[in-house]
Amino acid sequence: MDKYKKKDSESQIDHLLRLSEIKMEEKPDDLEWNDIVKYCGFDCHYDSLRKALQPSEYGGYAIYKYLKDKFENRVVNSGDVLDEYEIKKQELYKQQVKFYDQRRELNDVLRKQSREDYLYTLIDDSIKNSNLEPFEYFRNDINQTDNDMLVFLTDTHYGLETDNYWNRYNPQIFVQYLKKYLDEIINIKQIHNSENCYIFLGGDLISGLIHNLIRIENAENVVEQVQHVSEYISNFVSELSKEFNNIHVHSVAGNHSRLMQNKKEAIKDEKLDLLIPWYLKSRLSNLENVFIVDNEIDTTIASFYIRGKLYYGVHGDYDSPDRVVSSLTQMLDVKPYAVLITHRHHYNIDSIHNVKVISSGSFSSVDEYCITKRISGKPSQTVCVCDKNGVRCSYDIILN
Repeated sequence: MDKYKKKDSESQIDHLLRLSEIKMEEKPDDLEWNDIVKYCGFDCHYDSLRKALQPSEYGGYAIYKYLKDKFENRVVNSGDVLDEYEIKKQELYKQQVKFYDQRRELNDVLRKQSREDYLYTLIDDSIKNSNLEPFEYFRNDINQTDNDMLVFLTDTHYGLETDNYWNRYNPQIFVQYLKKYLDEIINIKQIHNSENCYIFLGGDLISGLIHNLIRIENAENVVEQVQHVSEYISNFVSELSKEFNNIHVHSVAGNHSRLMQNKKEAIKDEKLDLLIPWYLKSRLSNLENVFIVDNEIDTTIASFYIRGKLYYGVHGDYDSPDRVVSSLTQMLDVKPYAVLITHRHHYNIDSIHNVKVISSGSFSSVDEYCITKRISGKPSQTVCVCDKNGVRCSYDIILN
């Protein structure tokens, strides 16, 4: 409306104060704070302006009204006016600083959200445009037996490329390891005649971008990492679906897939590992004996039963092997038969308070980070054969 437009005699601040006074005093239906920002040409969020001019004792609008009333009433003691004006001016300056701080913080949040939204859009577009055909599937009848198989698939760090004295690893070697692992699983299945398979995706399936060393070592960007490792795991699960009566896939997210490089700024559930089960659901939807299971408790805690025994699964970045049993039992009020924990890249089975703690190795083995920490080991994964009494036996599968 014309009455809200800037007058020729008005400065930008005069225009702002006039419209703010109309808004605060008259409360018209056709004037909102976002209208004031637009009319006055300010580059800020309307809510920041509203807060800066809030009608509190020391708010910007209160100071403006105070000074305006003083001068309109022609206060005689000009010295008092100047003193009080100086005080109010200081308060106004504080409010101004607060306003700019709020605007800077808001811009920081918006920049982070824009980066995250852009990343998710890239991943979504990449998957939609892949034009992949559904897997062919021919159901085999599997006889009922007295045991099932627990298969770890964890810490693959897909996308990492390293070549050092102890180890060589890249996406092509990952594929070789995955094929060898598949062969070993089928061999173990034939030995024990296992009926069903429980796959635990233990996190850190991609290399991610959480450290500068990793950024240098990565052969693929995170969008490619998520898409490619998801497709390879889909093939892996599809092949196993031909060997077992049913496949149950459980998963947790790892620390390498977080979106923020600074872990203090990272949000627990904003991890790219969480896209992989979503991908598997869509990709394997035609396989009737494959079940991609959502976590009932939390994205960081998997919970499932094998032959009547309760198993918890965690990545391990929030837990230590010596305390994971007590912390999960106290937190969930249910004592499990076993806890599966990854993250530390080595095979181990221990018993704490009569609860088995089962650890698995990694695909990537020794990288630059391991060298700086003086850690070495071979690439490996863990397979357990489970029956009604729990873990009957376990295998540490060396991949190279």
